[in-house]
Amino acid sequence: MKEKWFENKQNKFHYLFLLMIFFFSLFMSFISGNAITYALQYFFFQVFFLLLPGTALVLCAKFKLKNRLELFALGYLTGYVLNIFSYYMVAPFGCILLLKYLLFLEAIVAGYVCFRYRDIISNYPEDYKANILCTLVMGVMIGIKIITYYGVNRIPYKAGTQNFITADILYYIGNAIELTKEYPPKDFRVFGQKFYYYYWGSMQLAVIKSFVNMAVHEIEFCFAFMQGPILLVLSAYMLLQRTIKNFIIRCYGLISLLLLTGYEMLMSCTYLSHIYLSSFGFDIGLAFLMLTLYFIISCYEGKGISWKYLFFSLAALSVTTGSKAPVAVILMISLGLFSAYQLFIRKEWKSIPAGILMLGTFLLVYFTVVSHGMNTIQSDKGLTIGFLEIMRVSKAWNYLQPFWGKGILSCILLPFIVFILFVISNPNVYICMGMGIAGSIKYKIKNNALQGIFLMTGLFSIFFFLFTHQEGKSEAYFLMCSYLFLIMYGLLGIDKWIGRFSKKKRFLKRVWMLQAILIIVGIMVLFIQYYSYFRDGVKRIIGRLDTVYEEEQYNLISYEEYNAYEWIRNNTDEDALILSNVMLQERQGRNFITGVFTERHLWLEGWEYGFGDKDIDMIEDKKAVIHSVMDGDVAAIDEISQAGVSYVIRIKRITPENELSGGRLEKVFENDEVDIYYIKSNDNAEGNQKDE
Repeated sequence: MKEKWFENKQNKFHYLFLLMIFFFSLFMSFISGNAITYALQYFFFQVFFLLLPGTALVLCAKFKLKNRLELFALGYLTGYVLNIFSYYMVAPFGCILLLKYLLFLEAIVAGYVCFRYRDIISNYPEDYKANILCTLVMGVMIGIKIITYYGVNRIPYKAGTQNFITADILYYIGNAIELTKEYPPKDFRVFGQKFYYYYWGSMQLAVIKSFVNMAVHEIEFCFAFMQGPILLVLSAYMLLQRTIKNFIIRCYGLISLLLLTGYEMLMSCTYLSHIYLSSFGFDIGLAFLMLTLYFIISCYEGKGISWKYLFFSLAALSVTTGSKAPVAVILMISLGLFSAYQLFIRKEWKSIPAGILMLGTFLLVYFTVVSHGMNTIQSDKGLTIGFLEIMRVSKAWNYLQPFWGKGILSCILLPFIVFILFVISNPNVYICMGMGIAGSIKYKIKNNALQGIFLMTGLFSIFFFLFTHQEGKSEAYFLMCSYLFLIMYGLLGIDKWIGRFSKKKRFLKRVWMLQAILIIVGIMVLFIQYYSYFRDGVKRIIGRLDTVYEEEQYNLISYEEYNAYEWIRNNTDEDALILSNVMLQERQGRNFITGVFTERHLWLEGWEYGFGDKDIDMIEDKKAVIHSVMDGDVAAIDEISQAGVSYVIRIKRITPENELSGGRLEKVFENDEVDIYYIKSNDNAEGNQKDE
């Protein structure tokens, strides 16, 4: 009787995932001051528009799944993919407003499918330990992000407070705002410029916006940020479950991938920073890279090729490419190695059309979404060859410079020093890899093909990091991708040689103790390295941090300025074009504050990202016009009005001496820091002057 009761408890345990999302949503609505209805809207979206349709697709595919957690994980991940495909079903035809109704239709159909397959769902066994592990790691990751993501980027909450918002996150949110307006998107920072970049993570945020009735930045900072940890945990565990037999090794692997780091800033390779502090696409790309590997390994697991697994892998590959192209490049190397092994070693000729489909999917998404993306950034296009270029702008250069170009001495010492720096930047990766190699050598265990593919992909990633260069340090993504493949190589090795000692409990206890020590030290390093973010995040959440920054700090926003932008968002047409004097302030070339928080296009904003299509002289001319507008020049006001500008924002600390009311400018909003003016038509302006 007790055993039956315990089984029933296990079978209900998977609901804990939904309860976790529900309670985190409620908690975020509480600390952010948003109405509980928004938390309920977000939870409803997660369950009925993401998890339910994805689960229905997985059930229709009739995969051979090991447990209900695997069904849940694949359902959630597939639902994310379906959100993006749903966007493409309506947006290219100018019907973005119909997206919400399409989501409802999908939910109804998915509900019917799940009801029809309810017996199959109930027959999947529960993996009690896996459920606990994944839930705990998700909870820890979401808890960390509440502090380091929401807390650090918290919108100023009372008069006199300010905050600096991370520029890359604002760039990501700006893409989502644009995708709620039109497709194909324009560059949200530079009015009228075409936009190609990896924005599929932003696209899914735009899909959430179609149902959750909040400003896009509020959705991201208050609720949507928790999707990244969920996607990463589920995809990582699915890959580990497919490849690693020992549960404790899976546990160590999951924590190693998602919670451990080293001195990341040493080599400008901020792996966990891109997951916890400034997640704007890498976390999504990494999650779907792991999901693609899961499907590909499953695809080639038996004899021949499973085409349904291949189809789902192509969908995951497309999301990887659309979310973060450098991650997809490394994934394509791994997939190429998989295909080559199947073709030349296993003589599986069907790998040829499979490889063509994978390459075709990558190229299709790349050239429709990512291609020409670097035109929106002040840089040369594409990658260039440059040995250790990223290290020359990092703290590592302090250690490398004395040996650079010193003849035979540098040839001997430089590789050794570079290796040491690699290990320090993320020691857990190389310790895990070293344990796998050492055990395999000592116990004479041969590597299998999967280990070889992981190792070669990791080495290719490191090679790309060392020998390529791209503006913005984007080559760092190559090294960050190597962590996954090198850890997986090490875990497979550890899993093999530990399997030989399953009955030697004393030996295994020492191994588990070593892994526990590595985990504890790694988590301590994480908190020590990002202590200031944890400290500031907690203080902002509890309302005890009122930082005042220097005026020239870009992406700085005050409570009063945010109120002004909120007024614009609530009282102007969605297609209103705004002019702001923010570009007249020093070091404001990357300022995305005004556009993101008003959700309106600016006549000029973020111009550093516009040199690809826009001439620098034209940008300087626009800045000169803004100067003239702030001086009350009638001709300049007529010029911007003809260009479509309908509102002018004057931030008083930037041009404190200018009071612009009169003529065509009518003041419609004012507080201590910001004036907002409406540009009246010429007829109205002339009429007012005659009355006077």
